[in-house]
This record gives sequence, structure tokens and C-alpha cells, in this order.
Amino acid sequence: MANLLYTWELGGELGHISQALPLALAAKARGHEITLALKDVSRAESVLQGYDISYLQAPVWLPQVEGIPHPPTNYTEILFQHGYLDTNGLLGIIMAWRALYAISKPALVIADHAPTALLAAHSMGIPRTMLGTGFYSPPRTSPLPSMRPWLNIPQQRLVDGEQAVLKAINQALTTLVAPPLQRIADLFPTPENEFMLSFAELDHYPNRQSTKYLGAALSLASGVKPVWPDGNGKKLFAYLKPQYTHIEKVLEQLAHSGARVLVYAGNLPETTLSRYASARLKFSSVPFDIVSASQQCDAAICHAGHGTVSAFLLAGKPLLLLPMQLEQFLLSRRVVDFGAGLLIDQYVFDKDSVGKLQQLLTNKTLKKHARTFAEKYQSINQKDLLSEIILRCESIISQQTSPMLSPKNLPGLQATVPAPNLQTETKLEITMENNSNELFQQVLRLSDEPFTYFDERTVHCLLTDHPDRYFKYVRKTLVEIADGVTLMELPPKQIFTDPETKADFRIMPCVVRNKEGARKTVKLVGTNTLQKVVPDQITVGKAFAIHPTENFVSHIFEACLLSSARTGICAALAVDLLSESRCKVTIIGAGRVGYYAGLYISTLDGVEKVIYSDTDMNRAKVAATVLSQNMPGVHCHALPMEKLDDTDVLVIATTSMKHLYSPENFSTQLVVSLGADTDTQHELDPRWAALADIFVDSKDSARYGDLLSWQELGTITVEDLTDLFSLIKKTSPLPRRFPRIFISTGTALFDNLTIGYLLERTADQSTQPAVAKKRAIS
Repeated sequence: MANLLYTWELGGELGHISQALPLALAAKARGHEITLALKDVSRAESVLQGYDISYLQAPVWLPQVEGIPHPPTNYTEILFQHGYLDTNGLLGIIMAWRALYAISKPALVIADHAPTALLAAHSMGIPRTMLGTGFYSPPRTSPLPSMRPWLNIPQQRLVDGEQAVLKAINQALTTLVAPPLQRIADLFPTPENEFMLSFAELDHYPNRQSTKYLGAALSLASGVKPVWPDGNGKKLFAYLKPQYTHIEKVLEQLAHSGARVLVYAGNLPETTLSRYASARLKFSSVPFDIVSASQQCDAAICHAGHGTVSAFLLAGKPLLLLPMQLEQFLLSRRVVDFGAGLLIDQYVFDKDSVGKLQQLLTNKTLKKHARTFAEKYQSINQKDLLSEIILRCESIISQQTSPMLSPKNLPGLQATVPAPNLQTETKLEITMENNSNELFQQVLRLSDEPFTYFDERTVHCLLTDHPDRYFKYVRKTLVEIADGVTLMELPPKQIFTDPETKADFRIMPCVVRNKEGARKTVKLVGTNTLQKVVPDQITVGKAFAIHPTENFVSHIFEACLLSSARTGICAALAVDLLSESRCKVTIIGAGRVGYYAGLYISTLDGVEKVIYSDTDMNRAKVAATVLSQNMPGVHCHALPMEKLDDTDVLVIATTSMKHLYSPENFSTQLVVSLGADTDTQHELDPRWAALADIFVDSKDSARYGDLLSWQELGTITVEDLTDLFSLIKKTSPLPRRFPRIFISTGTALFDNLTIGYLLERTADQSTQPAVAKKRAIS
């Protein structure tokens, strides 16, 4: 069965934990594993003690944010208080949630007022749902609506707040290579994928559209049974907070109400208890069984917690509500709107409190409306509700997690990634002739060719969650090829140039065979210089795995990040094989290839410092920051080009048209050039051809970039180059000239090995018969 993670990030009190407990027990009874990530674990044992429920500390925002609007006017401005105006701070909380997901391995994240938990799940593609009241599930509009309709809030204030928060969110998501949000409402699951544990009458946002209300908050029977004071008079139950501003005034009025009163008010001082306790007013230091209290009392007083209000209304009892904050105030207004209760604003308490307490005890209309509410929802049954929630959770998991890749097969990365954005696909609808069925069945005899689809985010996640594992896989296979255990067919890649745009497209086939069979791959990619249809993506195209015997396309991979990552792993191999020291690594170019190169190089022993430099220094800073977070044992920072100095290893990963590194620049022992892979691109001064020993990923690299131009100058020949297989075989000792130069222009072998690694990660499921024409790995 599935791993579930229940998350609570914002809000207070025990209601969030109390609501999690029955859900957790129902999930476990169904065979699922569930872990709770709680804002306040210090309160957990008071609810969870005696139950076999695991829980963790949830990542939470701690700093006090200054200079923001007060009070907040909508949910967006509530997010202001929790880091959503601070990109780096928000990124830190997201990263903490992602790390927690790596530990707990959830197939589904269930959020109870946990917006950043939802955001982190979105960034990793993990299925998610929400469970709770309407207060922290605002209507899916843009901007999010005002929660204070009695105030004249300018619409522009809501718009500006939305844009400010959206900017911080999307900057963080860009850093994480995750799809941006178009509006803050996209932070939340769609209404059909959430559990609204409320009633239309109690929704904090009246007139909400397209929502299914499931009813009361979840709870288990707990607390002491009420024992009412002796005598005559109405039974009045009071659930009060000691910190309520007017607590003693309330107690004084209860003492003179003429009712028989039971009060639970937590840790009231002994002096207060002795002052107001009497034969008709009794206190309890432990909570009462709320179900029994609601059934036995005539009316109740509370601060408008949603669970408490629901319990008493479902028992048909009217309420006097003393809200202490906005959420409670909004709920109190809703109860007053349908006539089942009274509200005392804490700011005008003295003005109307006595009269409203008497109304609560005597007004038959209040009781009538409360009974109407109870009769309307008398069929609600928590057992059935829990069953519905668990079954819908299972449905969400099955809809969003491909059977071809189960999260349990992804150690350290329990992320499911959405299918390709079908909104960008064009569907052609063609009307067939009347005899088309017979034609297709008897003559043309077409069958679907099933394939599995890996989108960019899936490729990224699988190639980066265990970078050392990917590196070891590639190195091991190269050794097997060098030793003759595995055979390789590597035709020269074909490059077709578009002279007007200085772009090209390439066809790159490769076959690797061993005793287990053949892995056939081909990559068809282009260099995108215009970037109008596909912005900010230089490499566009797809890589394909071909069925080993029937030769249909069995797997399709979006190729941008695959190409960048395999180039990065090639750089790490060069550093591993050629560097005599690698303590300090400098990388020029902080784009995709530069980031991946830094990630994989950082897995090698001896790497202590990585420096990024780029024409866009903000990008360099982000690359360094993220690499530091992912590889905490390596010190990373960014420097402009003019401040670069001596380094053990220099990696150049650019799209430069002119050389960037010359003999008179700072010294290094090893130069790894990754970007000059077309006729127009150059990264190294031609003088290096005569000064350094040159190594390549394969001798096919001699057909492009700097190596081609050096041959045309007559300073090198292909025979002067040493490829990776010669290095692995160690057919001769390494020459002692420094710096050593390693140049990769990209080889289909590394595409093949990378695809092999991706398929190995999904091997447990991918060998099953494919039944769908298009199945997205997620």
C-alpha cells in the first residue's frame, strides 16, 4: 500500500493533531503507512500517546516579519507573515520540506493548513491534497479575495500583494527547476482533490463555488464525561481560553447566570478558580468529552473553533461565540448569519455581553435554527467519512502516479512528476470513411506502439537525487566496454547546420550490447537560437530507447536536461581520471551544464570548494547556493570573471563564440571544456594545441569546435588525442605536461549510458507489459 504524509505548518492549538489521529488510524487499518509532520511536536503526546503513530517536526518559518500590512486582509497577506516575501528564506523552508519528503517517501501529501508543504510537493511533483476548513483553502480566484468584506479594501492592494508573493514563489521554483505558478490559487490542489471538512453554512468564504462539503472535523471520543452541578436551571457548557482578554468578566457573568455551568479553561490560576468556583459553576483541569457535553447541555460558549462549533451545532445547541482572531471571527459571523448563535466582539465586550448571555439561555429562535442545522446533517457518519477520504486518497495516488514508476523505487526521491503539459499539444481530429474500421482491421492492421514518457523534471530528479549512484553506473559501464565485456556500436553523430541562424540539428545513435541483451538509443536534438516557441532552452528535442527485439520506440525522453546532465557526468569522469588535485574547482558558465558538472564533480573525493562564474552573476549565485544545499560538504560561492584566480580544475561550460581561457590567464592543472560542440563555438585559445596534452570523450569530438579549428591550423591530428577508453585501460602512463586539456563535444554513448541508468531506476516496473499508448513517468 502507500506511504502518506500528513502535514501541519500554520495555526495553533491541538485541533490539527486531533484531526490527524482518526485519519491516521483509518489509513493504517486500510494497510497504508502514515507519518505526521507537525508544527508543534511538544503537544503531540497529549493526543497521540498510546497510538502507534510516527511523527516528525515540520519545517516552519520562525522570524518575525516587519513592515507588512496589519491586520492581513486576505490569505496572501497571511503568507507575508511566513516568509513569502523573502525568496531565499522561502527557498530554505521549501528545501527543508523536500528533505523531509526524501525521508518519509510519501506517495501523497495531505496538507492541514500547510501551504509551503503544498508548494514543496508541487516542486517535486508529489500528489497532494488538503484536508480541513475553508479558512486555509481560499476560493481559486486571482487575486485571492478579501477576508474582511466589511472593510473597503482597494482591489489594487490585493493585486499588488499577489504579485509580490508570486514573484518570491516563482523565483524559488526556478531555482528548483520546477514549473512556476500562474497565480497563488495554484498553490492549492483543485477543489475536487481536497477534503472540505466543513458545511456550507460554516464556510469562511460565503457563496464559494464548486466545492463538496464533507461535514464536521474529524475527532476521536476523548476527555472526561461531564458531571453537571446539582439543582435546577439550564446546563451551560463553556470552553474558554485563559488568555482571552475578558476571561474574568465572562466567568463573573457565568457565576450570576442562574445556569448550571461546566467550564474547561485550561491552566487558570488557582486564585481565579477559587474566586468563581461554586456549587453551580464547576471547573475541569482536563478537557471534557465534547460529544457528551454537546448532547447534554442546553447551550454553549466558546471561542469559535471550527471543531467545537460543529460539534454543538450537530447536537442542535445554540452558541455564544467569543472570537479571539480572524478565523474565529469569520466563523462566528456565519453562525450568526443563519441564526444559530450570538457573537460578542472582544473590542465591544462590555457593551452587550450580559444581554447576549441571557439571550443564549432564553431565545427559542436560536435553538430552533441550531436544531434545523442538526437535522439537516444528521446522516453524517465519521466512519463513512473516513472511508470516503481514504478511498479518494487512493484514487488521487493512482491517477497521478504512473504504474511504470512507483515512488518506492526511488530511494531519496519520493517525487512523482506530472505528465507532459497536454495544453501545448495539438490534437488532429480526422473524419474517417464509413469503411475505415474494416480497412484498418483487415488491410492496414494497425496496433498501438506503447511507450513510456519521461519529462524534463523526471529526468532531472532521477539523475540528481543520487548523483554518486549515476556516476558509478556510468563509470562501471565504461570499464565493461573498455574490458570487452560490453560491446558498443557508435556511428559518428550527424550534424546538419542552419547557416542563417547558426543553429543545427543532430542525429546521435548508439547501441550497447552485453549478455543481457541490447540497448538501442538515438537522440534527435536541435540547437534553438531563436527561442520563440520554446524560450530559454538552447537544446530542444527528444531521445529514444528502441525495443531490443521489435524495434519500436519503447521510451521517450525530453532531451534538454538529459543532454546537460550527461555532459556534466562526462566532466566528472574527466576530473576523476585526469586531475592530480581537485580541492578547488572553478566553473565558468552557471547554466544547466555548469550546474550538473558542479553537482557530479562534488561527489568525488577531495573536492572541497566549487566556484561559479557567469556573465549573469545572479545565476552564478543561485547555482552556488543550490549546490551548497545539495552538497553540504562542499563550499560553494560565485565570483565574477575578473576575480578568478589559480584553481586545481577549470571547467568551461558556455556557448561562447570566442576563446575564454588562454595560457596567460590564471593557472590550473586540468581544463575541462564542454561547450564548444559546433563549428561556430570556441572556448580555448588555439595556443593550447601546442602546449598541452589533449584528451577527449571520444575521437568523434575532433570533428567540431576548437578541435576542428586546431586541426585546420595544422597544430593537432586525431592521433594526438587520447579518449576515455584509453584512459580507463591505462595503456600508457599519463603525460606530465600541465594543464591537461579535456574536451567533450558530446557523444551518443553518454546518452545511451544515461538512458540505461534511467531505465535501471525504473526496472522493477518497466519490464511489465505496456498497456497504454502513452504513459508518462511520474
